[in-house]
Parts: sequence; C-alpha cells; structure tokens
Amino acid sequence: MVPKKPLIFTYSVRTEDGTKSEEITNDKGFAGIKGKKITDIAIKVNRGQVKYQVHVLGGDWLGEVTEYDWTKSNGYAGNGKVIDLIRVTHSEMKPYYRVCEVNSQEYYDWQYGKEVIKGKYDGYAGSPGKAIDMFQIRPCKPDSQNTKSFSILSFLEEDESKFKCIYSDSFKFYPKFKLYVLFLLNLILLI
Repeated sequence: MVPKKPLIFTYSVRTEDGTKSEEITNDKGFAGIKGKKITDIAIKVNRGQVKYQVHVLGGDWLGEVTEYDWTKSNGYAGNGKVIDLIRVTHSEMKPYYRVCEVNSQEYYDWQYGKEVIKGKYDGYAGSPGKAIDMFQIRPCKPDSQNTKSFSILSFLEEDESKFKCIYSDSFKFYPKFKLYVLFLLNLILLI
C-alpha cells in the first residue's frame, strides 16, 4: 500500500482594493491584509477535491467553487463584493478553517467542515453582517486545542478526523492497528 501524501491546502484572497494576498499553505500564516475587507477567495489542495463558497455581506451565498484560478470567474469564490462568511469542504476529510473580523485582534473559533453543533460550530466561518480581513485553513484540528494528547471523548465527537491526523502514520502502514484501537475504545466505553 502506497502511503498518501500529507494533505496541503493552498489559498489566497483578494481585497476590496483588488490586491491579492500571497499564497499560504495550511496555517503557515494567513491570507489577507489586516484592515482590508476580503471580497474573493481561492483554495486548492494537493489531493482530493475541495469545495468552497462565500456569503456576500448583506447578500446571499454564492455557488460552490472547486477550482483555483484567478483568471476564470469560476476559479475562485466571490464576485468582487465584501464577504462575511466562508464554507469549505473536502472529499476526504473535514477541514478546520477560521476568519478574523476586520480590524479585530482575534480570530473567530475554528469551524469544522460544514458541521453545525449548537454552541460549537455554525456551519461556516465568520459572523453574519461582519466583514472579514483574514482567513486560515488546515486539515487537522489546531494544536492550540490540545491535539497532542488523545481524548476518547474528542475522538467520538470529531468523527475520527482528529485521530486520523494524529496517528495517520500508524494507519498508513498498520491498517489493523486502527481496528484494534477502535475495538479497545468501544470496550472501554462499555465498561
């Protein structure tokens, strides 16, 4: 079995003055310019398929986009108007992504795919009616939320993606290891 390459998101945004940010990979920085409202976004991945869409401030959701090409109208999400919300999905897993409100010093909490869980995930990153100036995305749960240690409750709650990210090397070469761990988790929960 050939191991899969690590999943890498590459992305860029365009601001209301037409400036495009540099390309960022995963959360190695942020796409955007502090204080400049984002109007468009382009996202690509090195494997699988990414789908993303934006919500226009004071307007509606625009259609989903799967390409990354600033020269084509369907190669990025946006229509040149300021956006306030972003949704992102991937064919192999649910990414974590977040945005920052214009001129805020803090990002909003990470969004997990298009999940909606009361008090935790809204199904999108952002806040309706509030323009954004920065965007980040990554394939796994952020380290700042304790991904170095494994928790049974978070494993069950996060639909395996956290577990796959942390222990992906073990699963590449030892697929039976995954079944063994899942069996042990079920056994622990029954006790």
